[in-house]
Amino acid sequence: MVSLSDGNLGVNVTNLVGTWVHAVAVWDRAGIGGSADTMRLYVNGNLVGSSAGTAWGTTFGAQAEIGGMPDFGSYRKLYMDDLKLYSSATVAPSCPAPILNLSQSIGLGSLRVANVCGTPYAAAFSTFTLDTANAFGGLGSGWFGGLHISFFDVFAQWSMQAPPFFDTLNASGASSFDFPAGTFTAATGLTIYGVTAVLHPLSGALIGFSYPLAYTFP
Repeated sequence: MVSLSDGNLGVNVTNLVGTWVHAVAVWDRAGIGGSADTMRLYVNGNLVGSSAGTAWGTTFGAQAEIGGMPDFGSYRKLYMDDLKLYSSATVAPSCPAPILNLSQSIGLGSLRVANVCGTPYAAAFSTFTLDTANAFGGLGSGWFGGLHISFFDVFAQWSMQAPPFFDTLNASGASSFDFPAGTFTAATGLTIYGVTAVLHPLSGALIGFSYPLAYTFP
């Protein structure tokens, strides 16, 4: 992401710190898809910024800098997965997989379960566990979308057929369910692990999994 403080194209993502974000930067000096836009920035499948600027150089170095600007001594700490580079400018990039976000954005002891950037109108099944096999690098190697969880827990949560475990994504491929403040009164320091499976709305066939996620209650 590009800093907003220098006047360049960017977006404030402080509310997404600690969660997976699908980000796409599109650049075409001649105009993206025949438009006046030369730069576009997408976050979780949504266009969040654009520019018609062309005041950059036409010569480039031998390497790309992602996640920092070494020439200016600027670096960022981040995780990155499924990095892709294209030689053409796509007009409306889509997310390769759904994203599960957990946050305590609505008060102490709350929990917001949000699925973003999935397939519109698909069924989303989110499952959660306290299994410590997901800790210390274990997350991502489990049998259910990378999550270590017992079959019985998956079955029990699937059987609920109601939020936050089971939901239908909207036209933007998103859904959210809130446990209100005070729901988790003794959860401070507790880490839960989750993943979302997205299913075809008609056939029920598996479309894909989100990245498995760890969330520790503050």
